[in-house]
Amino acid sequence: MVNAQDERIATLEADARIKAANLELAQARVAELEGVLRHIVAADWRGWHELASPDEFVRWAKSRANHALSKSDAAMKDHHD
Repeated sequence: MVNAQDERIATLEADARIKAANLELAQARVAELEGVLRHIVAADWRGWHELASPDEFVRWAKSRANHALSKSDAAMKDHHD
């Protein structure tokens, strides 16, 4: 027979598992975004034939950052739905 204390413990354990999964997802999101940012910071547009000007580099960097954010936001939304 399950009493109120056992139910409370089960609820707390379930909540802890959910929070651990959310933390893991958030840590993965931060690591992915950090990787994109490091790639942008390390990029040298002067060596790229495709990015022949600082303005083109800025457009590329913004595009990379926006793509990473939208991908990450979608993953978080899917996780919470």
